[in-house]
Amino acid sequence: MDTSMSADSALEIYSSLEQLGMPIWIDGGWAKDALIGEQTRPHRDLDFAVEKKHLPRLIEHFISLGYSEIPRPEENKWDIVLGDEYGHELDIHSFEFDAKGSVIDKPYWDAYAVDALNGIGHILGIEVRCVNIDHLLKTLDEGKRELREKDRHDITLLLKVKNRNL
Repeated sequence: MDTSMSADSALEIYSSLEQLGMPIWIDGGWAKDALIGEQTRPHRDLDFAVEKKHLPRLIEHFISLGYSEIPRPEENKWDIVLGDEYGHELDIHSFEFDAKGSVIDKPYWDAYAVDALNGIGHILGIEVRCVNIDHLLKTLDEGKRELREKDRHDITLLLKVKNRNL
Protein backbone atom coordinates (compact mmCIF):
# COMPACT_ATOMS: atom_id res chain seq x y z
CA MET A 1 0.00 0.00 0.00
CA ASP A 2 1.37 3.42 -1.02
CA THR A 3 1.14 5.75 1.97
CA SER A 4 2.97 8.67 0.40
CA MET A 5 1.28 12.03 -0.02
CA SER A 6 1.01 12.56 -3.77
CA ALA A 7 1.07 15.95 -5.46
CA ASP A 8 -2.56 15.41 -6.48
CA SER A 9 -3.58 14.70 -2.88
CA ALA A 10 -1.63 17.68 -1.50
CA LEU A 11 -3.23 20.00 -4.05
CA GLU A 12 -6.69 18.53 -3.42
CA ILE A 13 -6.36 19.19 0.33
CA TYR A 14 -5.09 22.72 -0.30
CA SER A 15 -7.91 23.50 -2.73
CA SER A 16 -10.66 21.96 -0.60
CA LEU A 17 -9.64 23.97 2.46
CA GLU A 18 -9.41 27.11 0.34
CA GLN A 19 -12.98 26.53 -0.89
CA LEU A 20 -14.14 26.05 2.72
CA GLY A 21 -12.65 29.43 3.67
CA MET A 22 -9.76 27.98 5.66
CA PRO A 23 -6.59 29.18 3.93
CA ILE A 24 -3.45 27.19 4.65
CA TRP A 25 0.26 27.67 4.06
CA ILE A 26 2.11 24.57 2.89
CA ASP A 27 5.10 23.72 5.09
CA GLY A 28 7.66 20.93 5.37
CA GLY A 29 8.70 18.78 2.43
CA TRP A 30 5.88 19.85 0.15
CA ALA A 31 6.72 23.54 0.77
CA LYS A 32 10.29 22.83 -0.30
CA ASP A 33 9.14 21.18 -3.50
CA ALA A 34 6.50 23.88 -4.12
CA LEU A 35 9.19 26.58 -3.86
CA ILE A 36 11.45 24.56 -6.15
CA GLY A 37 8.51 24.15 -8.54
CA GLU A 38 8.52 20.37 -8.86
CA GLN A 39 8.39 17.25 -6.73
CA THR A 40 11.96 16.14 -6.02
CA ARG A 41 11.29 13.27 -3.60
CA PRO A 42 8.41 11.31 -2.05
CA HIS A 43 6.59 12.83 0.95
CA ARG A 44 4.93 10.75 3.64
CA ASP A 45 2.69 13.57 4.83
CA LEU A 46 1.48 17.08 4.17
CA ASP A 47 2.63 19.70 6.66
CA PHE A 48 0.72 22.95 6.69
CA ALA A 49 0.02 26.00 8.81
CA VAL A 50 -3.46 27.27 9.53
CA GLU A 51 -4.87 29.99 11.74
CA LYS A 52 -5.80 28.60 15.13
CA LYS A 53 -9.37 29.92 14.77
CA HIS A 54 -9.94 27.39 11.97
CA LEU A 55 -8.72 24.32 13.88
CA PRO A 56 -12.05 23.01 15.22
CA ARG A 57 -13.75 23.18 11.82
CA LEU A 58 -10.69 21.86 10.01
CA ILE A 59 -10.40 18.85 12.33
CA GLU A 60 -14.14 18.19 12.02
CA HIS A 61 -13.80 18.30 8.22
CA PHE A 62 -11.01 15.73 8.16
CA ILE A 63 -12.71 13.46 10.68
CA SER A 64 -15.72 13.42 8.34
CA LEU A 65 -13.32 12.20 5.63
CA GLY A 66 -12.07 9.29 7.77
CA TYR A 67 -9.06 10.87 9.47
CA SER A 68 -8.43 10.59 13.21
CA GLU A 69 -5.98 12.28 15.53
CA ILE A 70 -2.66 10.55 16.09
CA PRO A 71 -1.52 11.12 19.70
CA ARG A 72 1.55 13.35 20.09
CA PRO A 73 4.12 13.59 22.88
CA GLU A 74 3.49 16.41 25.35
CA GLU A 75 6.36 18.52 23.94
CA ASN A 76 4.68 18.52 20.51
CA LYS A 77 1.20 19.62 21.57
CA TRP A 78 1.36 22.64 19.23
CA ASP A 79 1.46 20.09 16.42
CA ILE A 80 -1.71 18.15 15.50
CA VAL A 81 -1.31 15.06 13.34
CA LEU A 82 -4.26 13.42 11.63
CA GLY A 83 -4.08 10.11 9.78
CA ASP A 84 -6.41 7.98 7.71
CA GLU A 85 -6.74 4.22 7.28
CA TYR A 86 -4.43 4.31 4.24
CA GLY A 87 -1.51 5.77 6.21
CA HIS A 88 -1.81 9.31 4.86
CA GLU A 89 -0.91 11.94 7.43
CA LEU A 90 -1.57 15.65 7.86
CA ASP A 91 0.83 17.52 10.14
CA ILE A 92 -1.00 20.69 11.17
CA HIS A 93 0.74 23.71 12.72
CA SER A 94 -1.44 26.49 14.06
CA PHE A 95 -0.70 30.14 14.63
CA GLU A 96 -2.53 33.37 15.34
CA PHE A 97 -2.45 36.80 13.73
CA ASP A 98 -2.59 39.94 15.85
CA ALA A 99 -4.81 42.93 14.98
CA LYS A 100 -2.14 44.24 12.56
CA GLY A 101 -1.89 40.96 10.65
CA SER A 102 1.44 39.91 12.14
CA VAL A 103 2.01 36.40 13.43
CA ILE A 104 1.83 36.28 17.21
CA ASP A 105 5.00 34.77 18.63
CA LYS A 106 4.32 31.61 20.62
CA PRO A 107 6.46 31.00 23.70
CA TYR A 108 6.28 27.23 23.21
CA TRP A 109 7.20 27.26 19.54
CA ASP A 110 8.67 30.15 17.67
CA ALA A 111 7.35 28.64 14.47
CA TYR A 112 6.59 31.46 12.11
CA ALA A 113 8.33 34.79 12.06
CA VAL A 114 6.30 37.73 10.80
CA ASP A 115 7.50 37.24 7.23
CA ALA A 116 7.67 33.42 7.20
CA LEU A 117 4.24 33.05 5.59
CA ASN A 118 4.97 35.01 2.43
CA GLY A 119 6.20 32.15 0.24
CA ILE A 120 4.61 31.37 -3.10
CA GLY A 121 5.22 28.00 -4.70
CA HIS A 122 3.70 25.68 -7.26
CA ILE A 123 2.37 22.15 -7.01
CA LEU A 124 1.53 20.62 -10.40
CA GLY A 125 1.80 24.12 -11.85
CA ILE A 126 -0.84 25.53 -9.47
CA GLU A 127 0.19 28.45 -7.26
CA VAL A 128 0.03 27.76 -3.51
CA ARG A 129 0.79 29.77 -0.39
CA CYS A 130 3.65 28.33 1.60
CA VAL A 131 6.28 29.23 4.12
CA ASN A 132 9.26 30.93 2.54
CA ILE A 133 12.73 29.63 1.76
CA ASP A 134 14.39 31.45 4.66
CA HIS A 135 12.01 29.87 7.16
CA LEU A 136 12.58 26.38 5.75
CA LEU A 137 16.35 26.82 5.80
CA LYS A 138 16.15 28.12 9.39
CA THR A 139 14.18 25.09 10.55
CA LEU A 140 16.76 22.79 8.97
CA ASP A 141 19.65 24.73 10.49
CA GLU A 142 18.45 24.98 14.09
CA GLY A 143 20.74 22.17 15.22
CA LYS A 144 17.99 20.47 17.23
CA ARG A 145 18.49 17.18 15.44
CA GLU A 146 20.94 15.50 13.15
CA LEU A 147 20.28 16.25 9.50
CA ARG A 148 19.01 13.34 7.45
CA GLU A 149 19.93 12.68 3.83
CA LYS A 150 16.62 14.16 2.66
CA ASP A 151 17.33 17.31 4.72
CA ARG A 152 20.70 17.78 3.01
CA HIS A 153 19.00 17.18 -0.35
CA ASP A 154 16.38 19.83 0.43
CA ILE A 155 18.94 22.38 1.65
CA THR A 156 21.00 22.03 -1.53
CA LEU A 157 17.96 22.58 -3.77
CA LEU A 158 16.54 25.44 -1.69
CA LEU A 159 19.87 27.26 -1.75
CA LYS A 160 19.98 26.94 -5.54
CA VAL A 161 16.50 28.47 -5.82
CA LYS A 162 17.35 31.22 -3.31
CA ASN A 163 20.58 32.12 -5.13
CA ARG A 164 18.75 32.09 -8.48
CA ASN A 165 16.20 34.57 -7.08
CA LEU A 166 18.81 37.03 -5.70
